[in-house]
Amino acid sequence: MNKHVVASRGRAARLVIAGAALGLLAACSNFGNQEKVFEEDLPEYRADLPDADWTVIATRLPAVPDPKKLVKVDPEMVQTSFTYGVDPDSLRIDPGRIVRYTLVSQSDMGATNISYEAMRCGMRQVRNIAIARPGEGWQRAYNDAWRPIEAVNRTAVQNVLFKGVLCAGGGPASMSLDVLRKRLTYWRQHAYGVEARDNQ
Repeated sequence: MNKHVVASRGRAARLVIAGAALGLLAACSNFGNQEKVFEEDLPEYRADLPDADWTVIATRLPAVPDPKKLVKVDPEMVQTSFTYGVDPDSLRIDPGRIVRYTLVSQSDMGATNISYEAMRCGMRQVRNIAIARPGEGWQRAYNDAWRPIEAVNRTAVQNVLFKGVLCAGGGPASMSLDVLRKRLTYWRQHAYGVEARDNQ
């Protein structure tokens, strides 16, 4: 066989192999990009998802909390006439990087407020969902719009929950309710972002 033909065929083979290798690298690169986009589109990773409406949430409201089971959250460096407690059994993680919980506020005069709230970790927002009234159970909150955490009157306790206890790293501090309950129980160790998000 003509040596020029053999050489030509050899160059062609090398070009085919090189092209296949480049194609494989491109496919791997595209796969990596698709994987990244896919992860960011998952509900637990997205912060811009609309929250469930009242008709849906009303079917998922927790039981009115037992005062004996509340975890007392006592923000430091804040003078207040209220004491606060969070019901660990009420914790719930929902799409949109949202954590829900029941907060009980009691004044030194004995007045008690019970509110079911949602915290949107990825957007630093909080809202009241429902209010529990004596003998009436849960009622829809009059103002259930999202508000910046910094603008809430009870900023102190919401900031404690947001900064490291229930939220961390732009999302729930953990996707495990058991881990969230533990972080709530030992909230002083996690408050104000002292410790990072738990990967569980």
